[in-house]
This record gives sequence, C-alpha cells and structure tokens, in this order.
Amino acid sequence: MKRLTFLLFVLCISVFARERVSFDFDWKFSRGDFSGAEKTGFDDDGWSVIDVPHDWSIEGDYDKSNPSGPRCGYLPTGIGWYRKELEIPARWEGKDVRIDFNGVFRKSTVFVDGKKLGHRPYGWISFSYDLTPHIQGRDKVLIAVRVDNTKQPAARWYTGSGIYAHTWITAAEKVRVAKWGAQIISELKGDSARVDAGIKIRNTSDSARKIVCRTAVAAPSGKKAAEEVSDEFVVPACGEFKYSPAFNIKSPKLWSPDSPSLYRLNIELLEGGNTIDTYTENFGIRTTRWDADKGFFLNGNNIKIRGMCMHIDAGPLGAAVPDKILEQRLEMVKDMGCNSVRTSHYPRPPVFYDICDRIGLMVMDEIFDGWKRKAAQDYGALDFDRWWKTDLTDWLRRDRNHPSVIIWSLGNETHGNEIAEKMVRICGQLDPTRKVTSGSSSSKMMPVFGENGRTEAVSYKNPSDKPFIGTECVHTWHVRGSYRTQTWYRDGFKKGRTLDIPDLTEREIFHYDWTDSHSYKRCFNSSYDNSTVRDNVRHFELKTQNNDWLSGSYRWTAFDYIGEAGYISGGWPFKLFNSGVIDMANFPKDAYYLYKSLWTDGAKEPMVHILPHWTHPKMPEGTEIPVHVYSNCQEVKLYCNGENLGLQELDVSRWDKMNGEWLVPWEAGEIKAEGYIDGKLVCSETVRTASSPAGIKLETDNSSLKAGGRDYAQVAASITDESGNFYPYGENRVYFRLFGAGEIKATGSGSPIDVETHNKPDRKAFMGLAKAYVRSGQETGDALLLAASILGEKRQITSNKAAIDVAQIALAGSPERLETKVKYAVGEQAGISDAKQYYAPFSIPEKCVVKAWIYADDELVLECEESFGDEGLVWQQAKLEKKGVYYEAESADFDGANFAKAGRGYTGTGYLDFKGSEGGIEWSVTTDGGGESVWLIFHYAGSDPDGGRDMELIFNDQSPEKLRFESTSNWQKDWRSLKVKRKMRLGSNIIKLNTAGQSGMNIDKLEVRAIR
Repeated sequence: MKRLTFLLFVLCISVFARERVSFDFDWKFSRGDFSGAEKTGFDDDGWSVIDVPHDWSIEGDYDKSNPSGPRCGYLPTGIGWYRKELEIPARWEGKDVRIDFNGVFRKSTVFVDGKKLGHRPYGWISFSYDLTPHIQGRDKVLIAVRVDNTKQPAARWYTGSGIYAHTWITAAEKVRVAKWGAQIISELKGDSARVDAGIKIRNTSDSARKIVCRTAVAAPSGKKAAEEVSDEFVVPACGEFKYSPAFNIKSPKLWSPDSPSLYRLNIELLEGGNTIDTYTENFGIRTTRWDADKGFFLNGNNIKIRGMCMHIDAGPLGAAVPDKILEQRLEMVKDMGCNSVRTSHYPRPPVFYDICDRIGLMVMDEIFDGWKRKAAQDYGALDFDRWWKTDLTDWLRRDRNHPSVIIWSLGNETHGNEIAEKMVRICGQLDPTRKVTSGSSSSKMMPVFGENGRTEAVSYKNPSDKPFIGTECVHTWHVRGSYRTQTWYRDGFKKGRTLDIPDLTEREIFHYDWTDSHSYKRCFNSSYDNSTVRDNVRHFELKTQNNDWLSGSYRWTAFDYIGEAGYISGGWPFKLFNSGVIDMANFPKDAYYLYKSLWTDGAKEPMVHILPHWTHPKMPEGTEIPVHVYSNCQEVKLYCNGENLGLQELDVSRWDKMNGEWLVPWEAGEIKAEGYIDGKLVCSETVRTASSPAGIKLETDNSSLKAGGRDYAQVAASITDESGNFYPYGENRVYFRLFGAGEIKATGSGSPIDVETHNKPDRKAFMGLAKAYVRSGQETGDALLLAASILGEKRQITSNKAAIDVAQIALAGSPERLETKVKYAVGEQAGISDAKQYYAPFSIPEKCVVKAWIYADDELVLECEESFGDEGLVWQQAKLEKKGVYYEAESADFDGANFAKAGRGYTGTGYLDFKGSEGGIEWSVTTDGGGESVWLIFHYAGSDPDGGRDMELIFNDQSPEKLRFESTSNWQKDWRSLKVKRKMRLGSNIIKLNTAGQSGMNIDKLEVRAIR
C-alpha cells in the first residue's frame, strides 16, 4: 500500500491517556474473492482507493438478473475485500490498541498481517478486535477485511454491501474504562435527580493496580454539575473492578424532543496522581412510563408517539449514509412533527443515536427482523441460533445510555415464545430502565404489546391488559406527483376492517401513467390520502387521539426505500417500496405536508400546502378537480384566478374535515390558499399553471461546503417553463459537472422505476425534479456546480418546441460565474460538426434525438442528449387488471429450473422451464395482516403425453401436498392456472413448488388473491 493516511480526526487525546482516531480514509477495495488478500505481500495496486463508510452495491448497476432480486432491489452483491495499512506511532508502545467497526454488511472476517482476528455474520451490529499482540515492535500492520454478501436474498429489503459505517482505532493504557463500560441510570426525586454510574474498569496487565477514579457531571451548559472522587481501590491483574459513584443533580434540565438537554459524564482514572485514562459518555435525564389505559408518559407528561419507521438506505447513497445526509433526513422528519423513529428492523450505526440524542428524536430501537428464516438467506435462516445472544448483548450495552432510546424492540412479524422470553429476560438484566416490545412478534410475551398493520382495522381494540404501541401503522402508498381520484385499497375493501373512503370524483379524471397497461397494483399510487391498505392518515390520526390506550404509532415509512419491490409493485422495473412520505431522493410528497399540518403548531410555524399542482395539459376545461389544502391553521381560504372560492374551518375531531377540500373547475392560471388563525392571515401558498418545459432551477441545502471530505450538499434541479413556473411532469435528463473542490457522489430523482446506476453525473428528472449529491473535497477551495438540460415535452402533447438551459450554483467559497455558450444539433447521428449556436427554443420532429454541447469559458464541459416522441409518461388511462398480487417465477428463488423467454402469453420478463430436470421454486410472501384466507394461483403451461404432471406444494411448516397440473396444449403459449386455498400467517410465508419424481411444468408466476 503506497498511500498512508492515519491521524485524520482526533476525538479525544491525552499525553497520558486514551486516543481515538478515525480509520475511515484511503482504504484499498476490490469486488471479488482473492486468495491471499489478507497477507502483506498481496499486490493491490489495481484496486480502487475509497473511503468508508462505503457501499459497493449502490455503486453498481440495477439488473433484474442480479441474485439480490426484487427483495434487495436488483443491485449487485457478492464478495468484497478491503485493505489498509495502520501506522503504529512510538507513543503506543505498551498501550492496548483495538479496531472498532461500527457496521459491516455482512459476514465480515477481519485479518491483521494475514492472521484472522474474528468473524461477525450479522450485518447490523458494531464490533471490535484487539490489535495489541499484533503490533508490538512494529511500525505498521496491514488490516484486511473480507465481506461476504453472496447468499441472496440476504433480507426482505435492500441491505447494501461493505463497510457501511465508521471505523476507529482506540489506544489506551493497560488499566482503562472498558468498551461500553459505563452504564448511567438517572431517577427523578422531587426537584432533583439521582444519577448512578456503573463504571467497569479493566486491567490487562499482569499485576494488580491501585487506582483512583475521578468522575464529574457536566451540565448542558458545560458547567460542572457534580463531582465524585473515589478512595483508592485495587484492580486485579487481568481482571475487572466495578466502581459505582452516585450524583445528586439539583433542578435538572430534562431531556425531551422539545428540549434535548444532554449531560456529560467525564471519567478520569489516576495512578500515583497521574492520569492514565479518560472516558466520556453523554446522557440525558428523563423518565418514561407506559400505562395500559393512558398510554405513554415522558417526564410525567402524557404524550402521543408520532413515529416513523425507517430503513437504513438513503436512496442514491445506499446504506453508507454520510453523517450530514443522515442528520438532514432526521431533521426533515422532525420538522414534519415526528417525535420518534423506529429502527425497522435492525440497529443503526452509533452516529444515528448520537444525532437523535442531540436533535430530540425518541427511538424505538429494534434488533432483529426474524428469529427464524424470513428471506431465503437472511440472518434468521443462517446465523440467528448461534449468534443472537452475542448480538443482543452487544446491542444493549452499546445503546443503553442514549436518552433518545425509549423502548427496545426484539423482532418483527416473527414467532417463538421461548426465544422471546429469553431475550426479554436479558434486556431486563442489562437495562432495568426500559420496557421491551416487538412488531407483532410473540407480543403476549412482551411488557408492551406491539402490533403492526392489524392496528389499522377500523374495529381494532387492545387485545391485552398491557400498554400498547402501534409498531407499524398506518400503511399508505404514494408516488410523488401522481394523483388519482378513485380510492385504491391494496387488498380491496373489506367491510368491518377497512375504512370506507369515498371516491373524490365519480369517474377518474387523471389519465397519465408510467405505461399503457399494468396490473391493479403495479401503479403510480395517488398522492391524495386515498391509497391504502385499511385506513388513511387522517382517520388513523383521529383514532390515535380518541383512544388513550393507543400510545401512538410508527408509520410505515418515513422514506421510500430500495427493495421489497415485488411485494406490491410486482418487481422490475419497480425497484423500491413507495410507502414513504418522502421519496428516496429526499423530496417530500404531499403526505409529508399532511402530517405536518396534523403534528405541528400553527401558532409557532403556520403552514398551508395545496394539492394537486395546477398544470393539467390534457384535462378538458371545466373538469372539476378535487383541490385539497393541508394546514395547521384554524381556517383556510382558496382562490382560483382571483375568485374567492370560500373559507373553510378545519376540524381535527372529524377525519374528513382535517383539511380543506374544494371541487374546482379546471382553467389555467393560479390557485392560492391562505391560512387564518383568530381571523388573521398568517400564511399563504400560490401554485401556477406551467407551460411546456424550458428551463432548470438549482437549489441547495448547503452553499458552504467544509473541507475534509465529510460534508455534503444536495442540489435539487427543478424543471420550469420559460417564466420559471415549476413543470410537474418534467422528465428531461439533467447533466451535472462540478468545478473546484469536491466530487459528485451520486444522482437521483425519486422515481420508483428509474433503474439507471446512481454512480453517474446525470439523471432523468422524475415529476419535475432531479438531484445531485456533492461531497466536499479534502482541501479548502471554491466549488461551483453547473447543470444543463435539453427540455421539452417527451411526447409533445401540447408543444413540439425544445429548449436548452444552463444553470449554475456556488457550493463553497466565492467562485466566479462561468460564461457559457450552447451549440446543438438534431438527429441521432448528428455530431458536433453539425451543431449550430443555440439562441431560443426550436421546433423538432415528432420523434427525434436532440444533442447539445455546453461550453464554459470557451471550453467544452458537457455533452447532452435527449430523445423525444417514444418514451416518458403515457398520456392515457392505463388498462388495469383488478386481480391479486403477482410474484413472477423468475424473480423467486429456484433450483434446477432455467429462465426462458420463448413463446408468448406469459407476464413479466419470462418464465421458468425445468427442461427435463427436477428442482423447485420458492416464493416468500409477506403479509402484515395475518389469518387471511387467499387463493394461491400457479400460472403454468405444459403438454404432457400422460395428461399432466404432479408437483409438490409446501406451505410454511405444513406437510407437503401433491398438486395435479393438467396438460395444456402447448409448453410455451397456452397458459392456465391451478389454485389452492391457504390461510396466510403474519409476516413471511414460504411457498415452495417442487417437482415430484419427474420434471415439472413451465411456471410463469404465483398469484396471491384474497378471498372475499
């Protein structure tokens, strides 16, 4: 290794004490498996130089043939190696040194100079290894990490691959505070707080040591609040000693979402009057109480948990979420009024909890998804039985001092009372201060009864005498910028279980879609509050407020996330689960503003939000459009082209009156909403009709990038008309180039069907928006982002004009604006020699390719291309199949079968053909209801001379059942179906179809259809 970077970020350093330094920068990396890569002499000159956190999957290409499949988002996985040299400074002589990994997915094996340090299979846990015996007398050693994410699907969602969290080196004396060695417990007594600190002190030397421990509590202001100095005590050789000081804090500042006050415990170990170790731990003083009748209490105050479930990925950045982006995402949900997040369904890196502590977000900290198999190759299937206790213990010790963590959650839609009882017992032993729950997993064994989607049922009541929390509700689906007036239920309307949500208009008025024909569930779901499983946002909010026993809930989800694409949307080209109120590029959907209107105080920050937009190029004039206004004000007023359409009083005691609603005859122009409190106008919003696309507008959340390679700016590119009005259907490609310090790390748009790699500097806009993620450079310097686009209606529905626009924005320093010029040409074969100067929009043929060359200060800096006429949104009502959910056979796990495409009449990308061999197909179907009867419908083809073939069905843990597939007239063209009735269980249902003594039929798909 030729490039050595070591002391980059010192958190805490003492001449006599411990030292903690970042080990994130300048790793060597390569995908693939390499014999000898753990050894010092291995040649890695051809490997990439990367920094961690790092996720190699998100850097790859989406491909429907990738083994990760629809569950893990079609991205590449496999094996990867990391190598980095660690320089050993002379001051570490005689010290104990360890390496800390905050998160590696998954099955990591760590080596030092070719010697194995250890192996951790679970991808969502922090761990460490002792380097001390390997560095003695050395000036450097090689750290190598092998990461194996080969077996797929590794989960039910996108996991990422690699060292996705920070790495650290810690050097300390032989006598020191142990890792996670301070447990801090506070208790309120009148106007004071008692703080108990259990401190584990470890001695790795071969002689007993006489130690004095000085502990001090720093208040949120930084001033000393209390101090304790111990008598001298002896820490035995190669042993431990526990010291437990107690402090009395007068008039403590309590931690809460509204006031996240943090105290700090400073620990100093002294030997012979000299400091030999220092250790710092943040904590908060607060109380929690769960009551079966009244719900949740924080610091004695009865509050509702307004929660959001979150997966780890940050869309285009994958699982290796930069600290800056993570904090922005958490701030975004808090600004919406959210006060708690659930780490569904696995722990997060430590920085996540640090941020939640600091900004005031409560956390339901969840450790596992399943205690047994839920995806074919997940932790529950491969490693849980051997590793659960180690991982559970490490997790509890790591996270138990965070005031943001208000409750532990042990699993999600899984089963096993015996293991649940064991885990609950360990939680109580290691942390007696918090309750334990689960997401619909052996809930009767949990001190707090947790329920997922079934909580949404209209008639649902707490089935226990325990405190209750809705762990995963409500479930609604939305695609940003898409609107439908007809109510959509995932599984159809079920009287007594689902809310009767009236259609907004008698017939559908919005006629555009992603394709011209698709099944009922492969759609762009509506951004109105009318696309759901059982309940909508407003009615569930009313239910929460009206039932004291309902402590609150965690909506599924805050953000769209990669993976689980086959569950509702049927898989490719859908790559994500669009249950978020924010899309995967961090653009808020209308539902975000609905929650903000319900969860924030209009007296402090009044808001109004209008939906839908007011650009409807194919809408017949006079068509009545449902216009909704979300607001936290008392009253809202709506105008259309200056005409007052009336004032409406909002009523939070009625779900259908929580927002303003008008039916407004369509005419181009503008609509304006005003919010009133106590009769006074306090806020307003105006939305205008846009003509065809002609410009781009750049905005950023950070125009002062800091050097060091850790800062990020998100730059949103909006497509506008020639007057600067937002064009909400914009789908032209935006090209980016960065000048100066930094790099474009990724691009995205939030589209659920965009399957281009994110590792590129251009992106097709989705519903008018695209985004570039810019990482700061190591050195200080100016940074300017240039963007360009060839603009116009892709299908020329109202205009055959094309325009070209260039925009730029400063991201660091004070860069001078670039002088730009544009040349263009029309034609797929056109080159720069055919180009002419661009001055104004120009007419184009019905189907064509337009190319543009962008010059800055007379240097060619960007080449752009856009096609028109045969791609983009389809401006007609799609043909729909109102049937069940399809699970294509080629997207399932299979053995002995071959992917085939010959013939016709199948759906998806092909089908599975056993070609005379034996084997099987396995689907995993997740349900959040449980207990529902369904038809399992196998779509097949095959002409057998004996009139048919037997195959074997295995459903969950049930005994095999032989099914007779009668012959069709043709193996490739005549597709029929065979259905069997089954009752689904909560969570993951495993459905296996195996051959039975001879080869099987060709299988197109499994359809799961609810029985009415």
